[in-house]
Amino acid sequence: MNFYKSRFGIYQAIAACVVFIATLFLGNDSFSDFLKKFLSGKVLGTPTPKAIVLTLSLQTLFFILLLLILWASTFLTNKDNKEEKPCDNIPSCTKWQAIFIGAKRFVPTFFGAVGLMLISSLFFEKVLGIVPEEQDMVRWVVGDTYSIKVKCFFAAMVLVEAPVLEEMLFRGVIFRGMISKTPFWVAVIVSGLVFSIVHLSAVAILPFMYLSYRFACVYRETGSILSPMTMHCLFNGVNLLMCVAVKLLGIDAETTTSCINIFNSLI
Repeated sequence: MNFYKSRFGIYQAIAACVVFIATLFLGNDSFSDFLKKFLSGKVLGTPTPKAIVLTLSLQTLFFILLLLILWASTFLTNKDNKEEKPCDNIPSCTKWQAIFIGAKRFVPTFFGAVGLMLISSLFFEKVLGIVPEEQDMVRWVVGDTYSIKVKCFFAAMVLVEAPVLEEMLFRGVIFRGMISKTPFWVAVIVSGLVFSIVHLSAVAILPFMYLSYRFACVYRETGSILSPMTMHCLFNGVNLLMCVAVKLLGIDAETTTSCINIFNSLI
């Protein structure tokens, strides 16, 4: 999905935002119920392997169907999309160059996001008295409840499904669609807020907004969605490896919990 040749426009961006925000309230009895999950982190517990695989598969199907519907809608709004603001200094990057640039931009992005997560975690814990729960996916991967086969499925979701589909939707549709009619900073804020809220982790709002900004910048820089996908994949992979390493090293429970609380919200 090329930034400068995308069919997606403002209508698809708005529709995607509405769908994502609407789905957040499904399954909640009230706004207070949603707010509680948002502040502490939504926890699904430890369902059976079949239930987890089915849930994650349905989530993937939902993302794919949404993307297909939004793409199909471009045939009705393509006339408006052709009237987008002209883009100056269009870059010429091959796929491998786009991937390389994404990998290079990943390093400073990683440390910046982790630093912001540390600050945010300390604020929530020391000032607000809220300690976020371990993210479900991290707990499932590093725990002893599920088999290696099931954990490999989890890892594939973290390393492939999330980077590919989330970037296509949040950067490729929402950010790209918003920037076609609005200033860059508006597109970054809107796509970043939706991206952050969908992850249901209030403590990670600040670092997620930063990640969205960095992903959007590299997307605009290279013109290729492969760049933010690469950054997203590397980010999730390093976070996941660090969470597993903390467990394997047998560090004391308090330190283990603190480390995982820092990293898990960023996956």
